[in-house]
Formats: sequence, C-alpha cells, structure tokens
Amino acid sequence: MQKFSQIVLLFFVMIIGSHEGYAQSSQEQAIQYAQNGEFERAAELFLKEYNDAVHAQDTLRIIRASRFLGNVFSLVEDPINSLKYYEIAVSLAEKSNDDYVYFMSLMGLTYYYASTEEPKLTIKYSEIAIDLIEKDENEQIRKDTLVKGSAYANMGVAFGILNDYNTALEYYLISVDYYLSLGEPIAELSTVYRNIGYCYTELGEPKKGLEYLHKALEIAVGFNRISDIRFSLDMLYKWHKKEGNNNRALEYLEKYTQLKDTMLNASVIRSIEDMNTRYESDRLKGEISQLNVVNKKHTDRIENISLWIGILIAALALIGFTFVIFILRQRYKSRNRKLAFERDQAELKQRVLTAQMNPHFLFNSLNSIQRMYLEGNTTEASDFMADFGSLLRKVLQYSEMERISLQEDLEVLQMYLGLEKRRSDTDFQFEIVMDPAIDPTFLRVPPMIVQPFLENAIWHGILPMKEKGWIRLKYTLRESYLECEVVDNGIGYENSQNERKQTHISKGVRITKDRLASLPDALSIQQMGDRGTQVIIKIPLTA
Repeated sequence: MQKFSQIVLLFFVMIIGSHEGYAQSSQEQAIQYAQNGEFERAAELFLKEYNDAVHAQDTLRIIRASRFLGNVFSLVEDPINSLKYYEIAVSLAEKSNDDYVYFMSLMGLTYYYASTEEPKLTIKYSEIAIDLIEKDENEQIRKDTLVKGSAYANMGVAFGILNDYNTALEYYLISVDYYLSLGEPIAELSTVYRNIGYCYTELGEPKKGLEYLHKALEIAVGFNRISDIRFSLDMLYKWHKKEGNNNRALEYLEKYTQLKDTMLNASVIRSIEDMNTRYESDRLKGEISQLNVVNKKHTDRIENISLWIGILIAALALIGFTFVIFILRQRYKSRNRKLAFERDQAELKQRVLTAQMNPHFLFNSLNSIQRMYLEGNTTEASDFMADFGSLLRKVLQYSEMERISLQEDLEVLQMYLGLEKRRSDTDFQFEIVMDPAIDPTFLRVPPMIVQPFLENAIWHGILPMKEKGWIRLKYTLRESYLECEVVDNGIGYENSQNERKQTHISKGVRITKDRLASLPDALSIQQMGDRGTQVIIKIPLTA
C-alpha cells in the first residue's frame, strides 16, 4: 500500500467564502474559472480583487481574496505564494471579531499544511478551528456542515502522516457523520472513504479496508472525479497485490493505466463500474455462503451418499478453479512484470539524468573555490563560498523535482551567472527576453536545463576571445513546446570545437539531449557566421 501522506487530501477550494454574503460577479467568475481548471485566469481576477480591496481598505474583501489566492496557488503548486496569502487571511481574520471569517481562513491554512505534509502545524490550526466548532456560538459555523466535516478530515490527515492510524480513523469517522448528515452523497466522501480504507488495512483489518476502498471508487465514478478514480484504482491494485490476489490486482492496474492514457473515456468508466458491481456481487455471495454455513449447523445431517456427492462436487470445483487461476496467472504474469518494469524504468531514467546534471555543475564550482584558496584570495573565496552555498541549497532543493516554475529556474541561472563572473574574472552582459504570452510564475520547466549552454557560452565562447562579451537568453511560447534560444558573441561553436578535441561532446549537452528525448530535433547548436553561437532548446509543455 502507498504511504498515507500521499493519499489525495480533502480540498474544499471554492466552497469557502462562497456563502459569506458579499460575493461579487467578478469573484464568482473567478471561482468558475478555478472550478474549470483555468487557474491563470482565476488568479488574475483574484489578484485584481485583492488590489482593489487593499485600495478600498475593505478588510473582509482582502481576507476573502487572500483566501482564494491561497487556494489557486495551491492548485498550481506554488507553495510560497499559497502560504503568503493564507497567512494574510488568517492574520486579518483573527482581528476581525468575526468567528466565521476566522474559521474559514483557518481552514485554508490547515489545508496548506496538510498538503505540504506538516502534521504538527496542521494539528495546531485544526484544533483552533475545531474549538470554534465545539464552542457552538456562531450561527454560520453551526450551519456549515460541509466545512466542519473538512476540519475533522484534515485532522485525520495529520495523524495519518504521523502513522497514528487509530486517532486518524476517529477524526475521519466524525467527518463522515457530518457529510452524511447533508442527506445526499458528496464528492469529498470518496477521499475520506479511501483514507479510512487505508487506516483499517494498516490496523490489520484488510476486509474492512477493502469495503471502504470500493465505496470510495463508487462515489468517485458517480461524480466523474478523475483524480479520485485514479487514486482509488491505484490503492485497490496495491491492496490486492499485498493480499496475493494477483489477477484482481492486474485488473485494477490495467484500468488505472487505461484511465491515465485515455483521460477518462466512457468505456473505461463503464468497465470500472462493472468491476465495482462484480465486487458487490462477490461480497453478497460471500455473505450468503456464510449464512448457509450457519443454517447448515441447525439442520439435520444429510445422508452419507449426499455428503460424498457434495464433497466430490466441491473437490471438482476447487480443482477447476485452481486450474483456471493457474492458467490466468501464467498468462498475465509476464505482462504484469513488463508494465511494472517499464513504469519503474521511466521514473528511474528521469531521476538519473537530473542527478547527473547537478554533480557536473558542482564539481566545476568547487574547483574554483579551491583555486581561490590556493592563490591566497581567502576573502574572495569565503564570499564566493557563501554565495555558492545559497546556490547549492537551491540546486539541492530542485534536484529531485521533475519540473519547477520558469521564474525559479531563472533565479537559479542568475545566481549561477553571478558566480561565473567572479570565478572567471570576466565581465559579460546577460539579457533575458521573454515572450509576452509567457507567465514565468506558472509555466514549469525541467530544472537547470539551460545551465550547460550558459557554461559553454562563457568558458568556450567568450573567455577565449579576450574581450567583453554578451549572452542573450530568449523564451518563446510555441504550440506544443517552449523554445529557449541561447545566443552569445563568442568565438563560435565550430571554432571552439577546432581548438578542443574534434570529437569532444559536452557531458551537460549529452544529458540535456537525453532529458529532451520526447521531442524530435529538441536541441540544435550552430555557429552564426565567423563567430557567435546559437543554441535552440525545445522544452515540452506539461499538461
């Protein structure tokens, strides 16, 4: 089974604040954008509302806009801005003397800490929110059953991360009571049921766990929630695999893979519904079988011949069942191994390529620090080491990530170029040209993908020509990829190759080609006339 903290957390993004009584049309439109997945447009409207509220000194509007901005930035995985706006909302709401506004703001902050796997802070702010619930002094809190259920569910997530499954289960069951009291099923029940199933499994009650996992899948399918269906299928696959039910596990794995590839087409949904119906049928058959056993204890003993006939039929059925299981297992075993191998290989390849890039850069930087100390420039070396430490923290932070925002990547590149100027004793100009259609805070790119070409431009292009150089980094948004152009006025790519080994290929360039292998002609390098080099990098866009 997967680690508890990786289960999808409850998210009540657009319900908080929607019934506070002062929503405006622009905010309602922004909420609609967020619900449709148009997060950039939603963020734009919420930022405008926030600035207007600050200008008007309207505290309630500021709190509400801040809370929604925190939600949107959480959805686009921007934790810095998400936390910033959640904290603004909580700080202002605490002073507002309005328990409901304070309660809703606390819920945003507890969601943030739960989603970033910080259980102690999740518990701290969830306890404050639950205290407001239990005080029962505010009419709006009393009526808001849905959000009260989310408060207890977030507490369950925190204790689950701490592996305290008994306490987590208590809070989840309280949240279920709140949700069921609404009278109709809600989509959030899928996540809570899934987490309850995980808790029961970890506590040694796998049958109870399986029952709740199927409930989670049934609700997810009913509400057509793509992410919930995928997580439920994945957990059912791992449950059956752990219990040794390899054939059933393979069924769920295949549906999970189909759903991932087809983005929820109708036939996949129907087949998932059939699987869940089949499970319910099997469960009822099991209960009927148990009842028959109980009833059999209270009936007269059957005649010996009937007993032997029953035993013979059961034996033949068992032999037939065992034979079918054996055939199916042999048929799917190799396919199952192949699917797992291909998935693991794809993940491993990306991590290895990213890990190779960082040591290549770090090795060169450490050589520069060593050279400064050997030359007696201890002050310069110490300053360089301090700045290098800051850069190193960024590199280590991003090294395990497949994608970071373009803005974060540019910050790292600018830090790197500053260090290169100092260690090479060379003054060169650096310019960034950005397509107006690009929002660098939302667009995500592989980390350090451009760095090897900036390094080549400095050390193999500008330094050998013994005069002031320049580098231009230009980003252009294409239909299916981000085009990054690196141009310098150095001695030129072909001239540089002639001065070095004719067959030399930069390790950083080779690794980058491998990282961009999903696009044809993803990388091109050419000399511009007698001097200067142009590098074109095509970075695939994420979904």
